[in-house]
Amino acid sequence: MYRMRQILPALLFFFALPALAAGLSSDQVESFKQARDAGHLKEGADGYLHPTSGDASLRQLADQVNNQRKKRYEQLAQQEKVPLSVVEQTAGKKLRGM
Repeated sequence: MYRMRQILPALLFFFALPALAAGLSSDQVESFKQARDAGHLKEGADGYLHPTSGDASLRQLADQVNNQRKKRYEQLAQQEKVPLSVVEQTAGKKLRGM
């Protein structure tokens, strides 16, 4: 729990960044927002997006966002000297509003 408190400020900063900073075009940002708001993309407890259907474009969008997230999670884990799984789980809780 102590480690989670240490990485929470870094995660909060990461999630405050606009989606454009995560390498998405403005069209992709809009697609992401629409898919998430419609329930086609769900935040997982693992800190990553999960499509709720087998749609290839949703899978591609989720993969792109997840790849960016994983890069940042790895940076945070290394910076804070915690396992990647701790960062992923902390992010998952934050993203799911827990």
